[in-house]
Amino acid sequence: MVGDGSAGVALVTQDAAMRRMLDVVRYVAASDVTVLVGGESGTGKALLARHLHDQSPRHDGPFAAVHCAALSRERLASALFGHEPGAVPGALTRVCGAFELTHGGTLLLEEIGELDSALQARLLRVLRERVIERVGSPDAVSVDVRIVATTTRRLRPLVDAGRLCRELFDCVSVATVVVPPLRERRGDVALMAAYVLEHLESDRPLQLDESAHELLRAHPWPGNVRELVQALERAAILAHGPVITAADLEDGAASPLRIGLGSLAGLTVREGEWRLIVDTLARTRNNRTQAAKLLGISIRTLRNKLAEYRARGECVLAREPML
Repeated sequence: MVGDGSAGVALVTQDAAMRRMLDVVRYVAASDVTVLVGGESGTGKALLARHLHDQSPRHDGPFAAVHCAALSRERLASALFGHEPGAVPGALTRVCGAFELTHGGTLLLEEIGELDSALQARLLRVLRERVIERVGSPDAVSVDVRIVATTTRRLRPLVDAGRLCRELFDCVSVATVVVPPLRERRGDVALMAAYVLEHLESDRPLQLDESAHELLRAHPWPGNVRELVQALERAAILAHGPVITAADLEDGAASPLRIGLGSLAGLTVREGEWRLIVDTLARTRNNRTQAAKLLGISIRTLRNKLAEYRARGECVLAREPML
């Protein structure tokens, strides 16, 4: 699965688990049920949601995505439900929200676990009654929208902690699929790398030499497909000819591939810390003693960090369930 960017967008896999998941998606797409897509950051959840829309009877209808963690509560409410004039600061005219704009199509709600309780209640009403109310209006507006939701977090702990409405969880998880991380389908790495290089905007055809292939096979890919695409895009710029080498991928001593951090641009300190710990656990095959030594922290500190991540509903081990 290749994420969006200059390398283009496509579902590319030869992995048996991925193929079984795509078979489920194909079956689910034919219905109109709400779908929950789980998986780590960078695995291509949004791409899979678009694929589901394209395979569904709604494929000729609109498709839109709203990131539930990227906006404040007020702005998110307006983005989803729209607003009337004067209902929000600077609002001079009526604005339709994503639910109205995707009438007859599919709306992707990214990171649904980040919704606050008030918006959870409003979304639950949409799922049950298929109506919305614009911000500042008591009038109900009928909508015909299929919902696909994504999450990088485990949602059941949020339900148990009272941070996610159980009824909403039941509604959005009618059909659930989990995109496996790239480290669990290493057979796809070379296939996806070839696809990315073929579709890069480059003045010359590009290919990987054996040293580059070895480096890609050995890397744990904590940033998943997004990290792979970014690494290849950088290497394509650095390569002096049509052949990309391990040196082009490493990009010097501070290379993300060498230190295993992935691309940290745009991440918060907390997200960077989580990625470093997950990467190190993957490298040590979840050996906490070795991981703590490599990280330069005590085993007690590592245990505390893992407990903190689990309390937030975040996966920390390769085989830990997402949902």
